[in-house]
Amino acid sequence: MRKFEDIIDLEKGWEILSNDGFHPISKICKTIPYEEWTIRTTSFTIKCADTHIVFDENNNEVFVKDLQIGDKIITMNGLEQVLYVYNSKQESNMYDVEVLSEEHSYLSNGILSHNTTVTVCFLLWFALFNEDKEVCLLANKGSQAREIMARIQLAYTHLPKWLQSGVTSYNKSSIELENGCKVIAAATSSDAVRGRSFACVFIDECAFISKTVWDKFWTSTFPTISSGKNSKLIIVSTPQGRNHFYDFWKNAIDGKSDMCAMEVNWWDVPGRDEEWRKSILKTMTQEQFNVEYGNSFDASSDTLISPDMFGRLERNVQQPEHATKVMRIYEPPQEGRQYIATVDCADLGTDFSTISVIDITDYPWKQVAVYGDDSISHLSLPQIIVNVCTKYNMADVLVESNEIGNTVLYILNYDKEYENIIRTFDKTGRALLGQKTTSKTKSVGCARFKDMVESEKLIIRDHKTFGELRHFCLSGTSYEAEQGFHDDYIMGLVNLSYYASTPQFKNKYESNFSDEFQREFDEKIMEELMPLPIFSSRFGEEYEDTSWLQ
Repeated sequence: MRKFEDIIDLEKGWEILSNDGFHPISKICKTIPYEEWTIRTTSFTIKCADTHIVFDENNNEVFVKDLQIGDKIITMNGLEQVLYVYNSKQESNMYDVEVLSEEHSYLSNGILSHNTTVTVCFLLWFALFNEDKEVCLLANKGSQAREIMARIQLAYTHLPKWLQSGVTSYNKSSIELENGCKVIAAATSSDAVRGRSFACVFIDECAFISKTVWDKFWTSTFPTISSGKNSKLIIVSTPQGRNHFYDFWKNAIDGKSDMCAMEVNWWDVPGRDEEWRKSILKTMTQEQFNVEYGNSFDASSDTLISPDMFGRLERNVQQPEHATKVMRIYEPPQEGRQYIATVDCADLGTDFSTISVIDITDYPWKQVAVYGDDSISHLSLPQIIVNVCTKYNMADVLVESNEIGNTVLYILNYDKEYENIIRTFDKTGRALLGQKTTSKTKSVGCARFKDMVESEKLIIRDHKTFGELRHFCLSGTSYEAEQGFHDDYIMGLVNLSYYASTPQFKNKYESNFSDEFQREFDEKIMEELMPLPIFSSRFGEEYEDTSWLQ
């Protein structure tokens, strides 16, 4: 069987360090792909093939695949214990070094700090062994990128003099070598790589870059990456929900991209064992631990919905039966069914104006139609509401009575003369169009919405609504969308959930309302569902709105 794909002949003068000094290298052979293994000792890490040979305490040759945790092997610091042996299950080319010595042995290792340090080594290698190439390392903040640059520069200074290339420029944000290669550090932005031709782009903590910044950045970066046949993109991050970084990871795992997925777990780090895990869990919840150390994309402890529920709830998400650019129909209207439409009104070009139609005839309630458009004026929205609600059996419509919502309500009532507008009551008992959002309505609505979704009494079918659900998190004293995301669809359901807890809803839809469910909810709400206090406020009647609460 052919072992090598290529042979790299070296000029005289190349040497490699062994345990008894430097020895000449005659050539380096590029192998066929092998499964990549990693072994880690107290001080060093080696990535290699399963049949890579190391030496034990008796100077016997041992295959990496045959090593056990606790075995002692020879390193440049003497004997060190093997802390772990890991098979990545991913194949990559290896490089065999032919050493001109009687022992045919050499030292090939490096110090492992974390994933960024590994990348630092690669970026430095890339700059040293190429010519006239530009490398760009990016991070969420400029200071973070400069910190990585400092590690590259530190690693460079520790190289043997014969391996160092001459430096023509050296500062906090860049290093330029005599071979024409240059490494620059910058904050991630839409202008970071625009107009440049980088051979390698490294992005640190990608998941923590806001969606708005990322979308603009990627639009400008993709042409840079795709323009060269050998261009490289390296993305590193701790998970932060199922955002753009998750999309890259999932596509790599599923083989839907040219990228390769690799992960480092907490137990891969020297000194982190079960006792360490237990000590850390004394300072944080299991969900927080899963986020910070467990590479979990579904473990944000601040989400309204419990992270371990997302997998089960996602099964309810489906493709619409009919869809346009702005309208998605999951179930056409049926005679005899009772529907409520929730509406969120937004300024033109800012957020999405949304409509969610919910079948409340019986439990579980189901999302049957969704409308969302960020290019429609709130003056034109009432006609859309009338069209949708008329189609769904003259559905009752719940609109948040904020500044824009009041205009929509006025047109609905006085211009369009739509009769089925849900009204609420103020403290004096006076009927008002729509529902005013208060601290109380939002707090109670979130609690009830959580209970209904997790008990699957409310089925979310729409993928955009479900996407918002993953990023609807605690912020200060309330729940709202994470930075860079929206909650237009979700807030309509929150408001409907609040309305469903009122006596007005029970009286109007008595046949659909479960007294048992209400009692269960009342018992739970004060005990476990309310992360926030309920503040005294106006009491609303019906609320149906995918409203954007400011």
